Amino acid sequence: MITPENFRVSLTEIPMTSSPEWPQLAALADELKPHLPSGFAQVALDGAMAVALLDIPLRGNFFASAMREVISMSLHANAPDVAVADTPDFELEEGQGRPTQAQRFAYWARAGLDPAFVRERLPVDIDGPVKTGTAALRELSKRVHVREGTHVHEECEVLELVRASLEALQTVIAAAEDARSAIIDALAEEITDEAFSTFIFDTIAAVDELATHHSIEGVWVGDVKVHQAAPDRLRFEVTGSVDVGLQWGSNSDVARGDGVEADENFKFELTFNASTLTPTDFEDSQYTLDLGKWERDHFEREEEDWSGT
Repeated sequence: MITPENFRVSLTEIPMTSSPEWPQLAALADELKPHLPSGFAQVALDGAMAVALLDIPLRGNFFASAMREVISMSLHANAPDVAVADTPDFELEEGQGRPTQAQRFAYWARAGLDPAFVRERLPVDIDGPVKTGTAALRELSKRVHVREGTHVHEECEVLELVRASLEALQTVIAAAEDARSAIIDALAEEITDEAFSTFIFDTIAAVDELATHHSIEGVWVGDVKVHQAAPDRLRFEVTGSVDVGLQWGSNSDVARGDGVEADENFKFELTFNASTLTPTDFEDSQYTLDLGKWERDHFEREEEDWSGT
């Protein structure tokens, strides 16, 4: 065994533990990595697992220190200080200068939405996942805060620390992701209401290259996907179709039989953004119309002059 007295060795000379439980724990850590923020948090988890395997003094302490970084980076990435503090009616807990872990987790779990909006507008109850995740977060925090002066080195101690920490982290992530997924799904359903259809109607009505005159007769929403673009930003992707009335020539031309009218249906794709605090105030809209065969049949012909000259 390496002791503090003979610790002056190179890393290649440090022996590694060989408990049969390590491959299972390493596999669990690998499963969790894609759910962590990219970059430092994932590196910290790799480092935590690597140091736990080394037969060195304080390896459990070093694992715990790295895991504290994993927890901190995950919470701050999904619930930054400013975003959490901007939530309506947010208040710091007594004696705290920043949001607590529990407050950050709650923000993460509800996808950054205003709690009142979730409570009043979305038919989803996330109290269960939030309680589960918060309890697991407390357990994880307790595990990785080793008492000062305590040396965690023995194999059974380190295995228990690593196992309990990873399982608690797994519960935290699962609870947050399950709750956020339920929120996002409910939001996608909520925004397909009359106001949403009106927004699409007004957006696509801006098209002016189809004919001399056109009118939007109806909008049909097929699929709505909501993505969390940032902790405080949402991105919407909508597909559907639009009924369009087209007219070439003036009303007088049509009355004389010199104009043409046609009804068409075109598929559309629409993307836009919104703040998590005002998820029905849509911004930065962009759309495309799939004119398909109609475009080939009409736009590739030389346009006729319906001016009557």
